[in-house]
Amino acid sequence: MRHYIAVIHKDEGSAYGVHFPDVPGCFSAGETLDEAIRNAATALRFFAEDADMPEAPHELDAIRADPALAQDIAEGCTLAAIPFALATAARTAHEA
Repeated sequence: MRHYIAVIHKDEGSAYGVHFPDVPGCFSAGETLDEAIRNAATALRFFAEDADMPEAPHELDAIRADPALAQDIAEGCTLAAIPFALATAARTAHEA
């Protein structure tokens, strides 16, 4: 199973926001960190229904070293590996 690294941030007085450096345009949120992570997995599945997903997402160390994320990391964002499985693939395996 592939995993995509999510960048999770929270500004004071707001929900947790989630985005994926390897999947531009895919984002999510949640009122709690756990909810944000659950919603992130759902967002990946929905995004993949209409877009091509990178076959080989970057590993955690590569994401940490990305200069474009330096500010998020310096401000204390959370990085999480979010599992990715297409809903249709999961249904097919379950039905077999």
